[in-house]
Amino acid sequence: MQGDSLSIRRFRQGFALVAVVSLAVFAASGCGGSGDGASAESSSLSKAEFIAKGDAICKKTREDFEKSFEKYLKKANPTSTAERVEAFSGMVHDVLLPEYEEMIDEIDQLGAPSADAAKVSGMLGALQHRLDEISSNPALISASPEPFKAAAGQMATYGLKGCAESLG
Repeated sequence: MQGDSLSIRRFRQGFALVAVVSLAVFAASGCGGSGDGASAESSSLSKAEFIAKGDAICKKTREDFEKSFEKYLKKANPTSTAERVEAFSGMVHDVLLPEYEEMIDEIDQLGAPSADAAKVSGMLGALQHRLDEISSNPALISASPEPFKAAAGQMATYGLKGCAESLG
């Protein structure tokens, strides 16, 4: 029983690292969405308003992901290495990708400031591209300490620092 507890703790620690990195998965996931990147239509929002609303979306996505991740982990309760690998892949497809793709959709629906529509579209497209890569190969999420580094960098440069931190 204590061995099981240690095993679960190790699994949780591994998933926690994945969760942090995944959340950085850019508080923008979600399995809905077109899968072809975001178009980032323009709106009447100022850049400051867009950043504030975008960062709030990213923060909520991260919080939602953490809750969903915990529920998934409790339900999966893997005991063997093979079960952990299967649970990890399931978590990526059932939790991480849907949460962050939904985030991308929500940010896209805000509408970027007119002058920044192309930049925002590029950022969201880069994140969606990375999510697509991870969907095809879930191991990518743990292959690097910063699997969303490129998208997070673009977001930080634009001013979406909360989103960049979420992608971590």
